[in-house]
Formats: sequence, structure tokens, C-alpha cells
Amino acid sequence: MNCILNTHEQEELLLGYCASTLDPDVARTYERHLATCEHCAAMVEMQKLVDESLEAWAPPELSPNFDQKLFARIRAEQEAAKPWWQLFFGWKPLALAALVLICVLVWTPADTELAQQNDSIKADEIEQVEKALDVMEGLQALHTPDTVATTRESL
Repeated sequence: MNCILNTHEQEELLLGYCASTLDPDVARTYERHLATCEHCAAMVEMQKLVDESLEAWAPPELSPNFDQKLFARIRAEQEAAKPWWQLFFGWKPLALAALVLICVLVWTPADTELAQQNDSIKADEIEQVEKALDVMEGLQALHTPDTVATTRESL
């Protein structure tokens, strides 16, 4: 027989043995196992102590009007004034809406992203201005009278 500490199926045997609800053949087999297994024997003793303690325990006496007091308290809690927002929605949708609103108000694009975009735009604009100035200088050099005369002489 497998030890109850190794398999969960044997836990039912422990409880059944302690409650004396096992078949006589299974109970005899289990008793033989208990004779050889110290752990299972200790578990049976502990379970018997728990069963004896539960049998000896007596619940406290209830007052004669316990039910009336309980139902009155339940009724008072149900009739208690609720906040106006719970009358319409309950607290979960409002909490979710507040969380979304906070996220929208707090979330902004990172400053570094905006700075990088601005830097790339400025670099592009500077390059375009430099190219335009170079082209204008080249055109201006072509139309000046000194360069026209020197280009004619070289031909």
C-alpha cells in the first residue's frame, strides 16, 4: 500500500479509517500499513484528536431573538443612504473612468522625443538654406561681368 504522505488518494482512507466508514477488508489492509508506517500512524492519531475535539466542542448559545436582530441589521444596511453615483452606476465604472482620465491628463509625449523631432527639422532647414546659398553664389558668379570676361578669354 502506498503511504498517504506520497499520494493524495490515500487521504480519503485516513479520514474513512478514523470515522470507521471503510470496508472491513480495506480497513484491515490500512491497519497493516499503519503498523509499518510511523508517519501514517502519527497522522491517524492527530486526526483522532481533531475528531475528538470537534465532538467535544459545543457552539455558543444564541439569543432567542438572534434571527430578528440579524434580519433587522441586514434591512438597515440595505436601506442605508447610498452615494448618488452608486444609485446610477456603482463604483467600478466610475473608478475606471477616473483612472482613464488621470492617464490621459498625465500622459504626454516624452520631452526627448519632441526635442529630437525639433532638432531633425532644424538640421534639415539649415541644410536647405546652405544649399540655396551655394546655388545663389554660383548663379551670381556666372552673371558678374568679371567672370564673363574671363570665361570669354579662356575660350
